[in-house]
Amino acid sequence: MTCMVPNRRVAFLCLGVMGGPIAGHLARAGHTVSVFNRTVSRAEDWAQVHAELDVSVAVTPAEAVRNAEIVFACTGADSDFYEVRSIRACSLSAALSRSGRPFSGSGSLITP
Repeated sequence: MTCMVPNRRVAFLCLGVMGGPIAGHLARAGHTVSVFNRTVSRAEDWAQVHAELDVSVAVTPAEAVRNAEIVFACTGADSDFYEVRSIRACSLSAALSRSGRPFSGSGSLITP
């Protein structure tokens, strides 16, 4: 059985042990992927590996989500997520609240 999903503009925040591979799978599935990572070199390395695909590196989380239809974040700890969310004076929170876009946050230690 083949499931055909329309290509989407996706933002992926945090390219760690889980996030990098997940973002790569999304790009290889044909989605346009904009990534943000606090360590810029990790995002740049990820983009080089996926250079033949429709990928880009954003300087801020808000830039990554600006044109995205779906937003993903994958962090290892609550503090990581809150740090990413607060970069540039809560620009991510503001961008998400204005957009109404679907958002998926994942982390091994995210508390309710």
